[in-house]
Amino acid sequence: MDTEKQARKMYITYKSRINAAERLKKTNVFIQGINIYYSLFLTVLSIYSISTGTQRLSLVITVYSVVVTVTIVFLAAQNYGERAKSLKNNYVAIFKLYNKIYDGMSQDELRAICEEYNQLIDSSENHMEYDYFKACKEIPEEKSKLSIQQKVVLNSIYYGSILLKLVLIMLPFMLRYIVTVLEWLIKI
Repeated sequence: MDTEKQARKMYITYKSRINAAERLKKTNVFIQGINIYYSLFLTVLSIYSISTGTQRLSLVITVYSVVVTVTIVFLAAQNYGERAKSLKNNYVAIFKLYNKIYDGMSQDELRAICEEYNQLIDSSENHMEYDYFKACKEIPEEKSKLSIQQKVVLNSIYYGSILLKLVLIMLPFMLRYIVTVLEWLIKI
């Protein structure tokens, strides 16, 4: 076994797990924020509906509330916060193990470290390909090895997630147009 190769592998895994934990933590925070945002929006809309006595608006609010509730329950069940903590514990353990590797260590010592590393890998959920590509981009000697396709995947996911968040933020304001389209479709 090659000590340098194993150290490189462990370091990339460590960085990938950091990226995965951060991604999950940010997703958890975003979901909590969007939950509050949508709840406030529905509350304001409900008060407006009561004051105007509009039945159609009340029906839309009811449907919208059910969709938001089901979505939030589903997202909460994904346990993004707990998964982030688990990945953090895993990457900390991998880093401690990485620090045990040194030049000139015996093959038996390296084999034992590799075995412990494999156990750590098996004990945690794996990071996504995106997290791996991002880790490679952050490591100067690995960045040049990324293919154009990998860079496209990395950028597509990054900008796609920003676009999705913007759509989720703007969705309540697009509700009026969505209702108009639905009414038109129902008439057909």
